[in-house]
Amino acid sequence: MRILSALALVAAMAAQAAQPMLRIEGESFAGQKVVLPEAALGKTAVLIFGFTKASKEPTSAWARKIHSEFGTRNGFELYQLPVLESVPRFIRGMVISSIKKGTPEDMRAYFVPILQNEAELKRLVDYKEADDAYLVVLDPGGQVALQRHGPFSETAYGQFRTDLQSLRALKSSSLITARRSDDRGNRSGSSRKAAAAILFHSAPENIRRQYFVPAAPCSDRALH
Repeated sequence: MRILSALALVAAMAAQAAQPMLRIEGESFAGQKVVLPEAALGKTAVLIFGFTKASKEPTSAWARKIHSEFGTRNGFELYQLPVLESVPRFIRGMVISSIKKGTPEDMRAYFVPILQNEAELKRLVDYKEADDAYLVVLDPGGQVALQRHGPFSETAYGQFRTDLQSLRALKSSSLITARRSDDRGNRSGSSRKAAAAILFHSAPENIRRQYFVPAAPCSDRALH
């Protein structure tokens, strides 16, 4: 099989690995209605869910780190989404007000309390530990492409960062352009190998293991 012809195959497998995102909505701390995944379509978006008061620490730590590195990049959005449906209604307003006071101004438009669908969201994120931060990454089509949960650590962030960058690279227009060029049959052998090398290094680990021979990612033997 020609190497660049596999670009479409690997991209398709990545798309198949994604799952639909549950539709959720709420009012941001900037006073705007936000509906997801619609609000993030066309971009890579990280959604950080917390389900308990104690989850504030890990969710905030994840958000600060991700925002500091990716917050100003084109085609990227970060949402913090505390799930408050189980909070009694008579104190819910006070809880939301308290959270808002501790939220920086530049992050309020993307801080959205969620007051419904808690059970469905717990199934979506494979809820296990009550006080964990639950991270969901949406691809530009609004599909769930990556998930992670747990406390924040530099090691955990490093792994998440690698996965996120791989996803963004895999979705980049350069790979789409390469696939189209291959369909026209206009690429030389060296260009095909170079494009395959880019794809190998940008694809998520599970896709590399399934479709590439690690010892020779740039050769004509690179794909089964």
